[in-house]
Amino acid sequence: MHAIKRAFFWLSGAGTQTLEQCPNWEQRKYVAFGATVLVPCSFAFIACAYALSTLTDNARVIYPVAAVWAFIILTIDRALLAGYRPYLSFGRKAAQFSLRLVVAILMGITIAHPLVLLLFRDTVSSVIEKDRAAEIEVVRSGFENEKEKVRANITKLESSIAEQRQKWNESFQAKFILQENEDADSAIPGLTAEQQKELKAAIDEGTTPFRERLTVVDKQFGELSPQYAKLQTELGFWQAEFERELNGQRSGLSGEGPRARSIRADQLEPRREESKRMGALLEHLTAEKANLQTQSRQAEATAIAGFEAKLAEIEKANQAEAARVAGLKQKVEADQAEQFVTQQNALRETIKQQ
Repeated sequence: MHAIKRAFFWLSGAGTQTLEQCPNWEQRKYVAFGATVLVPCSFAFIACAYALSTLTDNARVIYPVAAVWAFIILTIDRALLAGYRPYLSFGRKAAQFSLRLVVAILMGITIAHPLVLLLFRDTVSSVIEKDRAAEIEVVRSGFENEKEKVRANITKLESSIAEQRQKWNESFQAKFILQENEDADSAIPGLTAEQQKELKAAIDEGTTPFRERLTVVDKQFGELSPQYAKLQTELGFWQAEFERELNGQRSGLSGEGPRARSIRADQLEPRREESKRMGALLEHLTAEKANLQTQSRQAEATAIAGFEAKLAEIEKANQAEAARVAGLKQKVEADQAEQFVTQQNALRETIKQQ
């Protein structure tokens, strides 16, 4: 107990031997003075230790530095307390008070600030997180705008690439023009049912060889077209894979590597040769079909011309018959008119005689 009291006496800056001879109330006063020095020192140690803990986790750095800082505060406060004298002049007291005020402000800043951070850590953290979230949101918004621009550019480039690839694929495709058949029944309008039947029989007889060959060509064309379309699809797929390999999108290495050469040799070149062969065959079938259709139309036109000639002969005969009938009718009418005149003259003579 006496050791603790002597420690407080020392902190108050008073002599231990002298105070032990003083009354108890005087000793308690200096113990209180010593406590007023110890309390800021303790707070300084805690505040410095907390402040250092935010910078490092090494205890061998935190506690020695905090102890040194607490000792500095203790020394300054003890010196101020020991140097105070009641009988000093007002100027000396004001000077000591000013120095004590400066030290108090310094101690308040160095002690209170870390303690405020410790006590309001959650609030400070929430404010910091809020500000950080706002900054992140601003950065994210800018990033989203930039990303949208990049996506728009990518979409534009992909559209351009797709268009170029379509043109590339079309270079391996053959386009065919199919001609429509004409209806033979409408070749000569105004025919009777019997005449239309006769005309159709004549047209069928003239175009039968060509129509049979057209059926065979259409069958071959129908079998080859799906195969050609499938081949073009596969060729487009492997062409895209080959371009990805050349651009380094798959392996990360630009240029024609082993896989690109394998795709070109094993996939692209055989399909290109097969595409050319099938394209040439389809073009040949299309040309043959067009030729057969032309010959069929010529045969149809020949049949129609023959039927028209036959109709012209029939029309000529009908006109001659109509002329003969008209002449006979005219002769009959003339005879009837002559007989009527004769009868009328005879009737008038009879009336005169009466």
